[in-house]
Amino acid sequence: MTAPDQQPFILMPPPLPPVTSRGDWWRSVVLTAGVLGMLAGFTVLLAQEVLRDAIEIQPIGVPASLAEAGLTPEVMARRLADHLARSAAAAQAVGAGVPGTDIAGSRTDFSLPVGGLSLAALAGRVRDALGRPQTRVSGEVVRVGGTLALRLRLSGQGEVADVGGFTPETADTMLAVAAPELWRVLQPRLYAWHLAESMPDQTALRARLDALATGADASTLTSIRYLTGQSLLRQGRAEEALAVFDAAARATPAQALPWYGRATALMALDRPRLALEAQARAVAFHGQTASTHLFVARAELAAGRAAQSLAAARAALAMDGGMMEARFVEARALAQLGRASEALEQARAVHADRPDRPDNRLLLAEALQAANRPGEALAMAESATAGPAAAHALLVMGRALRAQEKPEEAIVLLERAETLAPDAETAAELRATRGALLAAGDRPAEALAAYDAALALRPGWLAAWQGSLAALSAMGRQEEAALAEQRVAQLLAAR
Repeated sequence: MTAPDQQPFILMPPPLPPVTSRGDWWRSVVLTAGVLGMLAGFTVLLAQEVLRDAIEIQPIGVPASLAEAGLTPEVMARRLADHLARSAAAAQAVGAGVPGTDIAGSRTDFSLPVGGLSLAALAGRVRDALGRPQTRVSGEVVRVGGTLALRLRLSGQGEVADVGGFTPETADTMLAVAAPELWRVLQPRLYAWHLAESMPDQTALRARLDALATGADASTLTSIRYLTGQSLLRQGRAEEALAVFDAAARATPAQALPWYGRATALMALDRPRLALEAQARAVAFHGQTASTHLFVARAELAAGRAAQSLAAARAALAMDGGMMEARFVEARALAQLGRASEALEQARAVHADRPDRPDNRLLLAEALQAANRPGEALAMAESATAGPAAAHALLVMGRALRAQEKPEEAIVLLERAETLAPDAETAAELRATRGALLAAGDRPAEALAAYDAALALRPGWLAAWQGSLAALSAMGRQEEAALAEQRVAQLLAAR
């Protein structure tokens, strides 16, 4: 019997597990997968950073006075990195339109040390723990007498730059001068193009290139040979340049760069047919680009084949609509084909799009001159005389003045333009144009001197030889005229 106040014993079942919906289960799976994915992604990024073959630019030691002026070691390191990138971009821009340069993607990975909590800092600790060596740039600014000097070292290479003679005010210039010396060790091929971009003294440039050639790898040597030939061309030494390019083509016949160099030398010698053959060899190894189409357009125009020139110029513009050199060739080809009004219409459209650009003004000036509107051409060309196109603009002005029967003014203008000519080709054209004006003014001795000066820069220029022949004949110098006539015949046969 159970006592009246005793509760009956009831066997309770075990508690049931909480009810979980299918949606909750999927959410937990997704959350777990997300966390694991983030961890995996972070691990991959960390591994990539650890394996990254970057060169670390360490803080550059500076005197206390520089640090107080804001040029701390960290600031100097950042500015050095900026100058490295700037010098590389300038060198790459020089070779951008040259087939087979292979420097467009040349870029060494630089990094600056990062402290605190960051992926780069963590990767550095992992790299140190694994004993993985990292190439580092280190250096310091020191006082030498009353000036500053910068010394840069590369781990495993020792000192790579030592530049001096600077002041605190020119500390940034000091970094700009020293930065490319790192390329000399890290990427000598890019350094060769940097030299070509930054050294106006062609004799000194070739000496530096010769020194760089010692121990250079095959691709660097190919660039050095090309740049040496181009340096000779800039001094009007086309035959010597051709010999350099020919030697390079024999050494590496399957490379585009020597053949392109040979094509440029043959163009300077006024042999467009042979230049086109060499250019075709370059294209066979490298492929067509806007620049290769432009070269064909210029060569065909020089050979008097305006229709072929127009087609090639438009092929270049189809690949690069902003290529102004192709616009100029297109306009000249249209003028030779008797389509000056079409050239003028196109030039007006280009100018209307950006009337502030000197090259657009110059394009319109040329089109106006071809359309026999010298007054308008003179005014438009005069507005384009500021900047790198000044010599070209003065050339157009000289031709416009000639068309207005103002030869003396034109001669003075052309003489001034020669001092501004950016290259031997432009200078030769200015001299030959001046020669034509002098010849038309019955001044054959002065005309002959101008043509000779043009031929000193472009020895195989047919138009200059024809002008020289006419001047010699007018002066009664029959033996010399006969020799000039033979030369003209040879050049005509070579075209």
